[in-house]
Amino acid sequence: MLYHDETIVQIGGSKRRMWGPKGKISIIPNTGSRTRVVVSGIVDVTTGRTILSTSEEMKTKDFINYLIIVLTEYPGKIINLVVDNASWHKSKELQPFLESNKRLNLIYLPPYSPDLNPIEKLWYWLKKSITANTYYKNIRELSSNILDFAYSIELRRDLVLRRLGFLCFNDV
Repeated sequence: MLYHDETIVQIGGSKRRMWGPKGKISIIPNTGSRTRVVVSGIVDVTTGRTILSTSEEMKTKDFINYLIIVLTEYPGKIINLVVDNASWHKSKELQPFLESNKRLNLIYLPPYSPDLNPIEKLWYWLKKSITANTYYKNIRELSSNILDFAYSIELRRDLVLRRLGFLCFNDV
């Protein structure tokens, strides 16, 4: 079973709790820019495999391009993909693509239920690791770090399953 979602990562980062000298305010530079990267991802809750991809926006054409990547990564297999109710997951433009790719089945979560999608925990982990208290000079640097994160977690699928709550320490 594959779970899919998208998240937005802004170049400005996010403030989180951090250690610092007592009585001294920690300052993190910020451009004030709302420049962002859209990260699309899936997580396979049986293996811990993840596939993350970045884009400038998320529209139906971007979702189709992402689905092509997923289909390529799982050749010849039936893919049950759990998605939310975003407009691009249900658009009329998407239907011909789904009709021509019968091995891809979209399963829709109930509306307004991100807590049922385990990839939300991956997004929290990504943002905590990549943007918390961090300043990026440009979008290229941010995108590069996102892809480095994707590569590092792909090497530690057991850790992905633990972070998502699908593997206990005793199961290793």
